[in-house]
Amino acid sequence: MPVSSEQRPEYFEFASKVLGTPFSYGDQCKCLASLSSDGRILGVVIYTRMTQSDCMVTVALDESKRFVSKQFLAYACSVPFVQWNYRRVTAYVRRSNTRSLKGCLKLGFEIEGLLREYFDGEDAVVLGLLKADCKYLSIEVS
Repeated sequence: MPVSSEQRPEYFEFASKVLGTPFSYGDQCKCLASLSSDGRILGVVIYTRMTQSDCMVTVALDESKRFVSKQFLAYACSVPFVQWNYRRVTAYVRRSNTRSLKGCLKLGFEIEGLLREYFDGEDAVVLGLLKADCKYLSIEVS
C-alpha cells in the first residue's frame, strides 16, 4: 500500500469527515496517508498539538479499516520519533472504542489516564507511546 507524506487538503478533509473534527494543515497539524493502489484514501494519521517532545496522534480509517501494514506503522512511527525526534506520542481514544484501544495497546501504547466526559460526555482514555518502546522503528522504511 502506498504511503503519502504530502500535506494534501483531501487528506485533512478525509480525516475531518471520518472523525467529525476539523483538521487543516498548519504548523500544529500534519498528516500521513495510506493509499490503495488506485490512489483511494484508506486511512490518515493526523499529528497535532506538537511540542518540543510530544505530539497528539489521531487515526481516521475508511470503512474497510484495513489500511495498516507493518511498513505503514514503521513510517507513521518514524515521523514523530525519527524526523521530529520526539520522545513520546499521545493518543486519546473513546472509552467505548475497544477496537482502537486494543490496537493501541498492541502497538505498545500504555494507558496513562482518563479524561472524564472528554468526547461529548464520553470518557477518553489517554495513551502514551515512548520512542524507546516503539517496536516499529527497527523496520526499514522505503
